Amino acid sequence: MMKKLFCLILLVCGLSALHAELNPPHRYFELGVDVEAAVANSWFSVTDFFQETLVVDFTKMSQQLNNGLGVNFDLNVGVNMDINVGSIFRLGVFGGLSGTGQFNLSQGIIDFLAEGNASGDHSIEAGVVVDSLLYAEAGASFQTFVKNLGISFSPVVFLPVVYIPRTEMTAMVVPSEDGTRIDVRADAAVYSILDIEQFESAINVNEMLDINTMGLDISLGAEYALFPFLDIGASVRNIPIIPGRLKYKTDITASFEYTTEGMFDSMLGKDDESGEEKKTSDESSDAIRLPEKSQYLEDPQTVRRPTYIGLSASYRPFGEWFNVRGGIDFVINTPFYVNFNLGAGFHLLRMSRLGGHLFNFTLDTGYQQRMWTQRVGLVLNLRAFELDLSVSSCSGNFLRSFMGAGLGVGVGVRLGF
Repeated sequence: MMKKLFCLILLVCGLSALHAELNPPHRYFELGVDVEAAVANSWFSVTDFFQETLVVDFTKMSQQLNNGLGVNFDLNVGVNMDINVGSIFRLGVFGGLSGTGQFNLSQGIIDFLAEGNASGDHSIEAGVVVDSLLYAEAGASFQTFVKNLGISFSPVVFLPVVYIPRTEMTAMVVPSEDGTRIDVRADAAVYSILDIEQFESAINVNEMLDINTMGLDISLGAEYALFPFLDIGASVRNIPIIPGRLKYKTDITASFEYTTEGMFDSMLGKDDESGEEKKTSDESSDAIRLPEKSQYLEDPQTVRRPTYIGLSASYRPFGEWFNVRGGIDFVINTPFYVNFNLGAGFHLLRMSRLGGHLFNFTLDTGYQQRMWTQRVGLVLNLRAFELDLSVSSCSGNFLRSFMGAGLGVGVGVRLGF
């Protein structure tokens, strides 16, 4: 009995060793297109926005949120061409457009809306935080294996398009016996590749593709088949060499003032001394001042892409048809944050000696680009044609990421042989 069990283990390990890699290629030559987009918030579900009236329970929001109301987006569009000659020589070229951003309304404002001014202060001051980066990129990648060790190198030229550095804005809420005034004053600097007036007329392509505005970084990676059933990897991506530069700055000033008579008392169920319920009336004024022209910077704003220091692993306990994988990235950015993911995949019916199966079904959970993400993926690989589909529920709040507080979709197409 023990001898049969030992032979079975050797057989499983032997099958696993056939393609002991973290991300084996599926074709010798491949052309691919990928589009991924995700938008999420930390409270509202997608279905809430399809209701006739959007109901906001500030009390419940205050009790369940700890870091305010956040809105995040992530966008990736890419094309690639790869040549894979076994494990000895793998070369790829790629290009695309990527963007991330975040908007956060501080917890202090939400708590005030829920509980009123319980501290007895005459006003509260809370913050609104925003940041964003949109860039285009083009690069090449090279990978080779020496026995069980794989190494990769990838230089990338990137072109920043729009950059909003992390900016904290101020909101003042001033309660009084006659009503409450919400006063928001925000000044944000938006750096761009072109003057904003060009977006309303003909875009100067030569100016946009100025080589002096482009940045350069490199990525290094290594992976090792520690056991026939376990691969581990490490990488440092986007190591800055030359920063990108943006020559135009647009100062955006936004002001918003909202005065309400007895609004918060009414929300809290308070009546006046006569016992009659207070009536609510409000006045508001707002303005967003956007200059007609951007300011040209003699000393351009430098832009660096976030640097990722990552570890990853793939475990195949029963052979190539099933694997458990995970990874963690330490993101050097402002602010610093950590990405991580854990997932499982089912891969049925091998389609190539290189790698790849006819049916691939994956489940992933993790924290990516400051969003909790629950993802389901399906890959149909017909050897010469491959279709990748994914959908995810995401949110800045962990529990809300299971409730559809945000939506992510991905579509990829591969052609080759």
